[in-house]
Amino acid sequence: MTEQSKWINQLLAGIQAEPTAESFRLLELCGEGCARSREHIEGILRLREQAKDCETAQYYIRFLKEHMGAAIEERPDGLVMALGKSACGCPMAPEVAGPALCDCTCGHEKAMWSAFFGKTVDVEVVESLLRGGKDCVIRVRV
Repeated sequence: MTEQSKWINQLLAGIQAEPTAESFRLLELCGEGCARSREHIEGILRLREQAKDCETAQYYIRFLKEHMGAAIEERPDGLVMALGKSACGCPMAPEVAGPALCDCTCGHEKAMWSAFFGKTVDVEVVESLLRGGKDCVIRVRV
C-alpha cells in the first residue's frame, strides 16, 4: 500500500467516524472529479444522444436496461439501479476502501445522471458491497 493510499484510508476512516454534511460534499466532489477525469461524462452524453427519442419514463428505463445491463426499476421515489457488481468498481479500490468511499460514488453517479437527464438529480446509495451488501444499488431522483 502506498503512502498516499494510507493517508486516504485514514481520511476516510475519520470521515466515517465523524460524518458531516461538509465531508459528504467533499467526497461527492471527488466522485464528480473522477467522472470527469475518466471521461465518463462524455460517455453518458453519448448515451443521452442515443436516447433522444425516448418520450416517457418507461422508454428511458427500457433503453437504459438494454444499454447498461443494470437492473432498473421505476419507483415512486426514483429510479433504482442494481449495478450488478461483484466487487467495488472504484478505481481506487481495493487499496482504498471503506464505507465512506461510497459517498464518493454518490458524486460520481450524481454527475453522470445529471448530465444524462440534463438537470441536477439526487443520488443515494441504497446498498453497496463496501457497506455489507450483495451489490451496489443506487437511487436516482430526477
